[in-house]
Amino acid sequence: MSPVPIDVSFQMNEKGAQMKDNDMLNKLQNTAANELMRLLDIMQHLRSPEGCPWDIKQTSQSLRSYLIEETCEVLDAIDADDPDWLCEELGDLLLQIVFHAQIHAEIDLFSMQDVIHGIADKMERRHPHVFEGLHVESEEQLNINWDKIKHAEKSTRPQRQDGLPRELPSLLKAQKVHSLKYSENLDQTSNDTDLPVYLQSALKQLALSNHTELQEQLPTLLFELTRLAEANDIDCEMGLRELLIKQLEKRPS
Repeated sequence: MSPVPIDVSFQMNEKGAQMKDNDMLNKLQNTAANELMRLLDIMQHLRSPEGCPWDIKQTSQSLRSYLIEETCEVLDAIDADDPDWLCEELGDLLLQIVFHAQIHAEIDLFSMQDVIHGIADKMERRHPHVFEGLHVESEEQLNINWDKIKHAEKSTRPQRQDGLPRELPSLLKAQKVHSLKYSENLDQTSNDTDLPVYLQSALKQLALSNHTELQEQLPTLLFELTRLAEANDIDCEMGLRELLIKQLEKRPS
C-alpha cells in the first residue's frame, strides 16, 4: 500500500499563517505597551511641578467620586451597546487607575508596574486549570476552586467581617449576603419555601402601616425580596437598573 501523500504546502501555509498571527499579536502587544507608557509619562508630567495645578493637588480620597462616575459611565456605554462610547469610557476609567498608581508611586508605596504585575499573578494563580494543568469536572468545581484560592489570598491581610466592599450598592450587597457564603448566619424571617407567602403577608401589612412602621418594615421587605431573587438566580440590581432605564425613557423630552 502506498503511503498517504502529505500536503506539505498546506502545512507550510498553516505554519506561515500562525507565524503571521503571532507577529501581529506581538505588534499589537507592543503598541498597547507603548501607549500605556505614553499615558504613564503624561500622568507623571501632569503631577510634576511643571504640570497641572489641579492634577497635582489630587489625592486618592479626592478622586473617589471621579472613579465612581467613570465606572458608571462605562456601565452606561455597555447598556447602550455602543463600542465607540465604551472604548472612550474604558480609557477614562484606565486614567483613574493610572492616576491612583502615580499618586502612590510618588511616595514609594506602589507603582503601575506593581498593579499590573499583581493582577497578572492573580489571574494565573486563580486559573490553575489553565496555567497549571489542574483537572476540573465542571463549572461548579471551577467556582469552588476560585473561592478557595480567593479566600486564601484574602486571609493574608485584614478584612471586613462580611468580606464585601463597603461601597457596593445596597441592593447588590443585600443579594450577595444571601448567597451560600454568607447566609448561614443570617437572621431570616422565613425559609425559602415559605418566602412568597411571607412577602404577600408583608405587603398587606404595609398597606395598614403608619409612616414609622413603614420606615422600619420596608428595608426588611426589600432585604427579603433580594433573597427571593437570589434563590431564583435573578440579578436584582440589573433587573431594577433595566427597569429604571425603561421608565426614564418614557419621560417626555
